[in-house]
Amino acid sequence: MNIQIFGTKKCNETKKAERFFKERGIKYQFIDMKEKGMSKGEFNSVAQVNGGLLGMINWDGKDKDTLALIKYIADEDKLEKILENPDACERLKDTFYEHFPESEDMDAQMPAVSPQTFTRALFQAYQNKDLSAFLMAICGNSMFDLLRNSFLIPIRFNDKGKTNPILLTDDQGILREKLPVNVPDKVYQKFSRIYQHREPIPQMREYLAYGFREEHRYGEEDLSVESVEIGRHLGILLLYAMPEHLQEHLTDAQVYVHVWDALMRLQDVLPRAFMYYGKMQVNGQETGSEELGIFLPLRHFGDAMERNIEQADGIALGFREEMERYVRSV
Repeated sequence: MNIQIFGTKKCNETKKAERFFKERGIKYQFIDMKEKGMSKGEFNSVAQVNGGLLGMINWDGKDKDTLALIKYIADEDKLEKILENPDACERLKDTFYEHFPESEDMDAQMPAVSPQTFTRALFQAYQNKDLSAFLMAICGNSMFDLLRNSFLIPIRFNDKGKTNPILLTDDQGILREKLPVNVPDKVYQKFSRIYQHREPIPQMREYLAYGFREEHRYGEEDLSVESVEIGRHLGILLLYAMPEHLQEHLTDAQVYVHVWDALMRLQDVLPRAFMYYGKMQVNGQETGSEELGIFLPLRHFGDAMERNIEQADGIALGFREEMERYVRSV
């Protein structure tokens, strides 16, 4: 057994402990707390033996104000006391942003989050070990929002029951009735001209569509999660059928690796083009989809849309051929 005594040379309780072991011929190690503090592991071990932090405190100490504060306020109460003080919340938020080298520019780009909302999200993320909760408060994005809005993972088709992308034309390229968004005549005429002159590609469909990305933010009152559409665009949606019997030979994870590679090629050639892939089942499980979608917003790609479509075709068809070869090899 390795016995350690943590104390100071002038402490009477420490002297008593040393005398006790010396009289009985028991070896021990004395650690002078004025010269060397406890390591984190030592502190946790001592705290555990004494029933926690409160069992380690000398309640007869001279600093009565500090002792009263420690005794009265538990960890959860400390956080609540801060939340009750608007000035404290504001100082906490300001301190957080001070550690960013360009905090003024960042603050201008961040969502308008009150100091109380920021502080509440920070504390909840700490208590629940939930990074996404904090990210939603400070930048309006969950972890996966950040990845999708950085074009690092594809957007799921019709995620969380919300139709996305929205098809504005039918399978013959005719504009649908009762559209949820306004389609200017010149936009539809541009699409119709491209649609009519396109060489048909097997197992591929083309639509005028409305697509968007999303952010998820906390409400100011009750921290309920609100979904906000961003990056809303009219554009041309290209849907490419996945190879038949793909799921019989490959797992969703194996397919996703190839989808991600195709997404990276897409961003190299056509930055800010959307890629749609995958769907969420009713049970909350994410699975692959029967099609791969590439969405080209008119705002970014309208001036040279025909050439951009050809580049998108090359990436998607190359991906499909790669998958077919992979299936044949297994």
